[in-house]
Amino acid sequence: MGSSLDSKYKVDADLGAVLERIETETYNLEDYYRNDFIDVLNTYKDMTTS
Repeated sequence: MGSSLDSKYKVDADLGAVLERIETETYNLEDYYRNDFIDVLNTYKDMTTS
């Protein structure tokens, strides 16, 4: 059985791709939830790459 990070829906997506996509969207730069989500992803990335 594969890990919980392996999903047939994931294809080739990774954390970097998610961050790039959300950070390049400019339709609502002042959205608190968007900005908080970016912070959470960056914190997770920092924790897992150290």
